[in-house]
Amino acid sequence: MKFGENLKRVRNEKGFTLKQLSFRTGIDASQLSRYESGGALPSIETAAKIAIGLGTTLDVMTKE
Repeated sequence: MKFGENLKRVRNEKGFTLKQLSFRTGIDASQLSRYESGGALPSIETAAKIAIGLGTTLDVMTKE
């Protein structure tokens, strides 16, 4: 799964900073950064929360 790469790509396409996405999702910006870099993987619930915060679907976030 390329969650981190997809997260960074979609976040940039939507024009959100990590801080803005953090505000929209309630997930700390440093944790979002770890997800983007591949240093951590979110739970399915957290991944869904991120997708909602970005206005996209979980399918887009987990696409290979």
